[in-house]
Formats: sequence, C-alpha cells, structure tokens
Amino acid sequence: MNTSSPSCPVCASHDLDAVIRATQVPTFCNKLQPTREEAMAVTRGDLDMRLCRQCAHFFNAAFDARLMNYDEGHYDNSLHGSAVFRRYAQELASKLVERHDLHRKQIVEIGSGRGEFLKLIADEGENSTVGFEPSPAGRETPATNRGSVEIVPSYFGPAHKDRRADFVICRHVLEHIEAPVEFVRMASALLAEKSGCGFYFEVPNALYTLRDLGIWDLIYEHISYFSPVSAKQAFQRAGLQDTTLTEQFGGQYLGIEGTTRRIAANAAACDADEIADIRILANGFCGRFEAKKQYWQSRLGTAAERDQTVVLWGAGSKGVTFLNFLELDREVAFIVDLNPAKHGHFVPGTAQQIVPPQALQDGQPDLVIIMNPNYAAEIQTLLGKLGVQAETAVA
Repeated sequence: MNTSSPSCPVCASHDLDAVIRATQVPTFCNKLQPTREEAMAVTRGDLDMRLCRQCAHFFNAAFDARLMNYDEGHYDNSLHGSAVFRRYAQELASKLVERHDLHRKQIVEIGSGRGEFLKLIADEGENSTVGFEPSPAGRETPATNRGSVEIVPSYFGPAHKDRRADFVICRHVLEHIEAPVEFVRMASALLAEKSGCGFYFEVPNALYTLRDLGIWDLIYEHISYFSPVSAKQAFQRAGLQDTTLTEQFGGQYLGIEGTTRRIAANAAACDADEIADIRILANGFCGRFEAKKQYWQSRLGTAAERDQTVVLWGAGSKGVTFLNFLELDREVAFIVDLNPAKHGHFVPGTAQQIVPPQALQDGQPDLVIIMNPNYAAEIQTLLGKLGVQAETAVA
C-alpha cells in the first residue's frame, strides 16, 4: 500500500481520518520465537491507523504485505486451549449446521489453522470438509468421529477456482488481506454453480476497538478492522447481497453470514448517521488510547517500586501488543497461556517466556493481568485450583 497517498481497502476512497500511530511493532504477534535473542530481533513495522470517511473502514495505511510470511516459522493463533473459546466454537458450529442444513455436505474453510473448527463442522453434520492452511499449524489433519477433514497445505487462490462447495467458512483471514473485496468475490466463486448456498466470515470488530477501547487488538498482522458499515459494503461490492451481520464473542468479532444470491457489484449506499457515529468514536480514540497506556505504565511502575511480581495471562495478540505498546521487559516476569504449543517460546519484541499455568505455583505472583475479559472468570477459577492467591486485573 502506498503510504504517501493511502486509500481504503474496501471502497478505494482517499478521504480518510488519521486516528493513531505506533512505530516499530512486531510484524507477527502469533509467530513465536524459540530464543530470547530471536524474540528481540523480530521484524518490525509501523501502524498508521486511518478511518475511511466514506465507509467507516478502519485500517493500517502503513501495512506492507512484503513483511508477511505465514508459511515459515512457528505461527500458532489457536484459542482452543480455553474451555470458554471451545464452547463458543462449538455453539457457532452447531448454529451454522442447523441454520444452513449442513448435513452430509461439502464444506470448505479458508484459513483453517489446525482444523479445529472444521472438525466440529464435520462431526456435527457428518460433512466432508476441506481446509486451506499455508502455515505449519495445518500440517496435521485432525481425526473426526463422523465426517471427514482434509487440509490442503497452501494459500487459497485462483488455482482452486474449480473446487465447489455447499458452504464456505472463512474466520479471521479477511483482516489479513490487502484486497478484501476481490478475496470475497474469489471465495464466493466456490458456490457459483449452486443456488442459495451459504457462507460465514468472521473478522475483528472495529467497534470493539474504537467503542470498547480494545486497544490491545491493534496488531500489524491485521491490515483491516471491519465496522458493520464497511463489512456490509465489502460484501455488496463483491456482489453478495443476502448478508446478516452479528457481533460475536462479546462484541470482539463480527460474523458475516449469507447466501449466494448475487447483485451487480457496485458502490452501495452507506448509512451516513452510522458513519458519523463511528467517526466520533475515532476522533476521541487517540486521547483514550494514551490515557489507558498511561494508567498501565503507572500501575506497573508502582508494582516495580514495591518489588511485586507481575505476570500476564494470554500470549495471543492482546498480550503481545500490551507488552510492546508499553515497552515492558523487566516489569512483567513472564506470560501464561493455555496453548501447550506456545510453552517455552518467547514473546516477539519483549522476549518474555511463555509458560503453562502450573508455573505460577512455583513463583507465586502478586498480580495477574488478564488480557481478554471474556476469559476472566475461567482464569480466576484456574488460579483458585492452583492455589494462587494473586490479585487479578483485566487489561
């Protein structure tokens, strides 16, 4: 993307509001490093977050796709270690199977990770499923009880245009794509010969970031944060009309669901009042962003003065961003995560080691900072079972 004259990835407008800048952040939050030295030496890039005045799309104008390579290194963004997230995924799979009558059907998922969600869809409806996943995370195909799962170890692209499906799933991929409208159009071509077939996309919700101050979700891996306005605009521009948008997972995600009834791809009208409301949120975001950073810098400074041990819980994008935005190294001892594939690795940028929850029993912390409010109750229960008496706080 040309940062000297940036344009909106959804509607191509140059009419943009500057919202926030952050420099030299790790380009990958979910590509974990085997040593402290490698963690400190990761590639970095800048965030130049803009809001499109025409479609309320929130995006990084400084994004450079040349810095992104998902098929090398230890990339793992699985959240299925959490019972809370597993329950969410199971409920979502069950609803999709029921609403779209996904029984003994051919299902394609673009960006399937380890195939955990495909397995749920396969088992729920005895479906034959195929996932496209370029990263090493997708190189082991999960066993199913009733359906089948196949993982294709490559990016989804034009080479796969001849495949056909009864339903297409694409969760947490579209925000990584420089040209999201073209990508949706290409993905929906899998359903081109079938009338009324469905799809489900899931993306980060820009309103959660701007409205609910989810600042730790700002990562280089994501060029885009879709608002309800820009998500609807993207799918209409791709020629898909029957879409329903819902906030998912406590408002952190947007679910975009629909069928293949098509319209001529064009610039659909946007809701001016809704865009105006989002612009108000964006205009006040920088001040709220800085205030939240200053609060945590002060609190962690006080903890250091008192010689207290502070740990983070959650080594996903939120935890990595928290540590790097605040430039923390010695102030936070280590970071806990339920995903065993992350244990022993080091956080990109600040190099805290990632440990299992049981490690807290050896060195009782004074403060556990919980990175995602959705997991607060689950984490507090686990701390109790481990006999950890630390204070907890949601970042």
